[in-house]
Amino acid sequence: MKTGRLSKKEKDFLDKNLKMDINELCNTLNRARDQVVEYVREQVRKQRDEKKKNKLNNIPKVKAQETTTNTIDIKNKSQSRAGELLARNEKLGVVVMTEASSSESDKYRKKPQIPSKYKSMIHKIKGE
Repeated sequence: MKTGRLSKKEKDFLDKNLKMDINELCNTLNRARDQVVEYVREQVRKQRDEKKKNKLNNIPKVKAQETTTNTIDIKNKSQSRAGELLARNEKLGVVVMTEASSSESDKYRKKPQIPSKYKSMIHKIKGE
């Protein structure tokens, strides 16, 4: 039986024959069972991790332009251009609201209605 680290040739042989029986691999390489089992387990774990990564990488990514509209009021959707004024970095996948887009979206935002029981208690100095 050989001792010490597995050589590159032995590792390549094991990589190509991972599905082979462990005892056959040990006899072919003239290596201890523990060394072969440890290497095979490590390679199987790596393959499993790569499959998981590939599954995660295959999830479709949403582009910044495919997101929903940035308008507040659906009725005035064609009039608002707040979405055009957003700062985008498609390379990093970042969208930032600028001051211009914020003020543009505020134009089309619905004003909150004051409940009728409070209308008599509120006095506006300058009419809006």
